[in-house]
Amino acid sequence: MSADRFRSTAAFLVYAFVVATPFSLAAGSILGVTVLVTGAVALALHAPARAAIPRWVFVGVLGMVLWSALATATADPYPAKWLTWAKELWIKLFLLSATGLMVFARTRVDRVLVVYVAVGALVAVFGILQYLTGSIPFRDHVPPMRGDRWEIEAFYNHHLTYGGHVVVLWLLALARVVFGGTGARTRGLVHRGFGVSTLVLLSLGLYWSYARSPQIGALAGFAVLLLVLPWKRRLVAAVVLAVTVVAALVSPTMRERYVDALDLSTEQTRLLLWQSSIDGIADRPWTGFGPGNFRAMMLGHEVPGDYDSRAHAHNDYLMQAVNGGIPMLGFGLLFAGALIVFLWRWRRRPDGSADWIVVGALAAHVALLAAGLFQVFQTDDEVEFTLYFTLACALAHVAQRRRVETGG
Repeated sequence: MSADRFRSTAAFLVYAFVVATPFSLAAGSILGVTVLVTGAVALALHAPARAAIPRWVFVGVLGMVLWSALATATADPYPAKWLTWAKELWIKLFLLSATGLMVFARTRVDRVLVVYVAVGALVAVFGILQYLTGSIPFRDHVPPMRGDRWEIEAFYNHHLTYGGHVVVLWLLALARVVFGGTGARTRGLVHRGFGVSTLVLLSLGLYWSYARSPQIGALAGFAVLLLVLPWKRRLVAAVVLAVTVVAALVSPTMRERYVDALDLSTEQTRLLLWQSSIDGIADRPWTGFGPGNFRAMMLGHEVPGDYDSRAHAHNDYLMQAVNGGIPMLGFGLLFAGALIVFLWRWRRRPDGSADWIVVGALAAHVALLAAGLFQVFQTDDEVEFTLYFTLACALAHVAQRRRVETGG
């Protein structure tokens, strides 16, 4: 296959991914594996694609993959679940491959992300219909009620999954509206209208998902945007945020969600799971219990109490340590921290203006790091697809900027 044909195929895969994934995990997984394989080829053949991946991000991903493999191999007396290991780690590698593929294909990342936001807004329309009626086209499923309406799950199986997905796109849309773009087209009325309308739809999707951890994460992501703004605009934005939060809590249903969160008697499951996980980590601090063995860990370390669920630790960081020990958590933090440092360094263009692609991706990354304090998103494929593809877009975009700015 010629390089031009390969680039055309790569561009098709990227756009197909952003169009299909918000509607179907199956389609997203097929396309994701295809991106993984073709991106690996691009990384092998194209030096600029490899150079686009920050060194410490690569070290963090490689460390997570290899240490998790060690944890799986040494899980005895617990089962070595290699299929679970592959399912939980391949999307981390997808981040690297997607970056390399877009660099090789010279993808217009800004256009890809605009399409992604537009598709996310369309899915939010279906979600709002679900909120109002309790049903959604193409799905034979009725979500749980919140007050006199239904929480939004859209085309996913849980409102937390949808919340984790939509908060990433919401922050991208917000960064694009706040920091705009370059060129006359982005300043046109039609393009401003598109930006505002998608932001409103995604805001409603996030709000009516009633997913507290992504909503808390959204505040952390918004804080990143505040830090990038000039101080005068920062003050105005902080006031707008405060007014918005107060207005959001006017709804009795939403207010009840957060009042319940402050009542420890209603959050016993999360607290019990945290303590049980800490006890398990203390017992096997180096390699943990191996991916997929959380329930087995609970059999020996469960703190007495009433549980609504024993599926996971309700905390991304504790879950990493349960699966692979404290070193696994260390590699995860290295990976996350390296992305923050790198994206923060490239948050502005040479003229001093904020780069909405980089800032939006950074805000989304921070949002899910904060949300992960209260929920497990690292094994939620739909959420990881959205986040890691967005981060891959940012890394590819920085590589393209480097080439332009250095005249390469």
